[in-house]
Amino acid sequence: MRAVVYDRYGPPDVLRIESLPIPSPAAGQVLVRIAATSVNLSDWETLRGTPLYSRIGGLRAPARRILGSDIAGWVDAVGPGVTRFRPGDEVYGDNLALKGGFAEYAIAPESVLATKPSGLTFVEASTIPQAGVIAWQGTDGTEAGHRVLVNGAGGGSGSFAIQLAKRLGAHVTGVDNAGKLDFMRSLGADKVIDYHSEDFTRRGPYDLILDLVAHRSVFAYRRALAPGRNLSRSLRQDLFSCSV
Repeated sequence: MRAVVYDRYGPPDVLRIESLPIPSPAAGQVLVRIAATSVNLSDWETLRGTPLYSRIGGLRAPARRILGSDIAGWVDAVGPGVTRFRPGDEVYGDNLALKGGFAEYAIAPESVLATKPSGLTFVEASTIPQAGVIAWQGTDGTEAGHRVLVNGAGGGSGSFAIQLAKRLGAHVTGVDNAGKLDFMRSLGADKVIDYHSEDFTRRGPYDLILDLVAHRSVFAYRRALAPGRNLSRSLRQDLFSCSV
């Protein structure tokens, strides 16, 4: 199979295409023939080896030679003990522990996969697992009438967060650069802010602030929160999706 591999941390130049044997699934694992994968900030961090937490399991060299955690494709084979899937099933999931999505085939634990909804293309499905879960966790507890601010609302997780919060009846403020203001409005944001021209931490008060960029101090956000409310922070953000 063809795969994009790397053996040392660095810029995209360290990536190269190699021909590798197709892996075989062990007990509880599934071999997925990749149709699409998405590129997340976590992939970029693991490629560069920075911040330091991205080197967990591989301090001096990458623990996994093939990046790509968000995958979508067809089940090609299953290992012993797999009961939920069989060859030919369409699946998707966040294979963060084993990665491997930047290849024609990837091994994934059965537990991280789900059946792909028939209404989604493989490309669409591949954008959901990591970014969607971050948005779902970050907006948990939102209720009708809540004032929610999403920083980084024009990215993958942010675009899901806007829609989830609106579906729950919240008033949503989206923060990103000027080029994404119209996009955030199209997703349902009630108010949009260009962070280059306005300090959004001096607005509010908000019942929930979901920070998908995490470059500011918690104390800066605290002043924009309504008394007794919470701050959700995340260090990962989906960037884009590509077909394989």
